[in-house]
Amino acid sequence: MPSFIINYHSMKILCGLSRYQFGIEERGETTEYVAFLPALARLGYEVAHFETCDPSQYPTYGHLNHALLAEVKRFRPDILLTVQRDYEIWIETLVRIRELGNVALITWTTDDSFKFKRVSKFIGPYYDAISTTYEYRLADYKRAGIEGSFLTQWAANAHWLNRPKLARDCQYAVSFVGSSYGGRAEIVRKLQAGGIDVQCFGYGWPNGPIPAEQIPYIMNNSVISLNFCSGFMSDGSNGRQIKARTFEVPGAGGFLLTDTAPGLDNVYQI
Repeated sequence: MPSFIINYHSMKILCGLSRYQFGIEERGETTEYVAFLPALARLGYEVAHFETCDPSQYPTYGHLNHALLAEVKRFRPDILLTVQRDYEIWIETLVRIRELGNVALITWTTDDSFKFKRVSKFIGPYYDAISTTYEYRLADYKRAGIEGSFLTQWAANAHWLNRPKLARDCQYAVSFVGSSYGGRAEIVRKLQAGGIDVQCFGYGWPNGPIPAEQIPYIMNNSVISLNFCSGFMSDGSNGRQIKARTFEVPGAGGFLLTDTAPGLDNVYQI
């Protein structure tokens, strides 16, 4: 763990993460970019963004890692907060940053249901703190000798909070905001074939992705907002996981209809 002291009243945070899903603008902005950076800024911290997944900016991982080191030295952050997709930030780079002696290294992991075995357990030892939204993974981190692991969870963006609307005043009967993959399209097709008007927004749907500021509007203006808990390549119980929508829809004043996922009863009364 670091032996330096951070002045929280003037803290500088460098966020190393992707603005767009998989670095592709057409797929829409990531939850962490839309939520984390503004939230940290509203808390009074000086925040800067470093792009980690846009190949138009950094054609190779080598270019990316050299640029990250240069930005750390220029911006001189107290904390480097990352959200790694894979190994785009090299372990050697984390070691070099740690050798500077005045930067706390923190990473927020997503999809630890399958990424723990592929990514998280290997990068974890090089961070001062690593988060996971999967309670059962804490034991795996401990077995891997990673002491700085913490259980966190998705949440609703405080800037998006709204009061519920009457159903008669809603623009959409049923909506879903998120990418189309797995069995989602088939479920929606069956609902539509049964006469239910379902409007979907996100990569892979006819409506396509929407700007982040429109997401709470759609959730607030839907009689029902759907949530699918199935995870991409998840090895969790029944392949299901808690999604950010689990909190975003109620936070936006919407009515959430969701299947279940491990740990859901820890955050909601069933």
